[in-house]
Amino acid sequence: MLENIDKRKLLIWVIIIVALLLIGYVFYLAFRSEPIVTPPGNQNLPIGNLPTIGPGNVNIGEGPGNVNLPGITNVPTRPGTIEQPSPVAAGGPTSTPVLTRDQTLAPQSTPGGLTRFYSRNDGIFYDFTADGTRQALTTLPYYDVQKVTWSPTASSAILEFPDGANILYDFNQQKQYTLPQEMTDFAFAPTGKEIAGKFLGEQESDKWLVTVGSDGSNLKGIEPLGANADRVQVAWSPNNQVVALSLTGEPSGLFNQEVLLIGLHGENFKSLQVEGRGFEARWSADGQKLLYNVYSDTTDYLPNLYLVNASGNDIGFNKQSLGLATWVDKCVVSQLEAAAYCAVPQNLPAGSGYVRELAYGVPDAFYRVDLTTGTNTLIANPLAEEGRQVSATSLTLSSDGRILYFVDELTSQLRSLQLAP
Repeated sequence: MLENIDKRKLLIWVIIIVALLLIGYVFYLAFRSEPIVTPPGNQNLPIGNLPTIGPGNVNIGEGPGNVNLPGITNVPTRPGTIEQPSPVAAGGPTSTPVLTRDQTLAPQSTPGGLTRFYSRNDGIFYDFTADGTRQALTTLPYYDVQKVTWSPTASSAILEFPDGANILYDFNQQKQYTLPQEMTDFAFAPTGKEIAGKFLGEQESDKWLVTVGSDGSNLKGIEPLGANADRVQVAWSPNNQVVALSLTGEPSGLFNQEVLLIGLHGENFKSLQVEGRGFEARWSADGQKLLYNVYSDTTDYLPNLYLVNASGNDIGFNKQSLGLATWVDKCVVSQLEAAAYCAVPQNLPAGSGYVRELAYGVPDAFYRVDLTTGTNTLIANPLAEEGRQVSATSLTLSSDGRILYFVDELTSQLRSLQLAP
């Protein structure tokens, strides 16, 4: 009897031990590390690093040729090689070196060959020279500036703050002037001596399109805005004829709009007919034409650039779709030639014209737009360090037209792209 009990106990222990061994083996199989497989020809690479080829440390993906990332237009390469970015724009991959590590706001070139910008890091305005040096323009910091509007020569700027305060700072005289807190949406006159804006009082009867002197004096009402303040865009034309654009005309369909041109003295200008919503515009350097963007159902709700005559009896004539899906605030108009330079997102998601957040970080290509013929030319696919593609904002051109400066949307750093040797 005892012998049978001992045998049963022994059998139970054997079963328990075998079960534990099996469970341990299952856990081993489940959690063991996979062996590291080193690609042929790269046995000496440190684990975790992508291979690099050639100067500039341009990272490439796995395998030969291009890696097709969803939603990104890749820089074309020849099989087995990498096309190194050019230092000068020539229609292909182009390097865009970082000029400053600051979180940069509103770069603007001056006629004297400098580039001015506001540093979010320390609240100081700086001059940046072509040789890479910079000099402070303000002795005291202006913290938390939200928006900067430059005068035509960048000798002064309007600073807008989160609490609604507005200051005009004159860099030549090192003086600041207070502008009415009720004002917003500023634009300088071509002379830089007057400013247009919207004065938004508490009552609808106190909402006006106004002008004010650059020292904050001589506030004058131009047109009452009433309930339509958000449908008026302040845009003082370089030829001094138009001070604002109003989307209060008669609509002619679901997307078609009539844009009214507002002058300083109640002029009865012809209106513009635009085929889309989301209208935003920028003047040509001579004030004769408007570059604008709209979206509609025919463009998958993507922004589309147009060019149209916008002066005198020619208002509304020679309207052209430029076939570029971007916004005018990603363009800069040259003061030396009848041209604009635009950052055009590649592979924009449908609906980006209506919900712009969809376009955040989408890589850009740079185009030159001929404002005489309406033709456009691809000039560069901008690349940052390690081959990263770039999304650009706040474009400005050097006074000699040789360098295009812009802010990297993902890092807020100032970069440059060389247009000519």
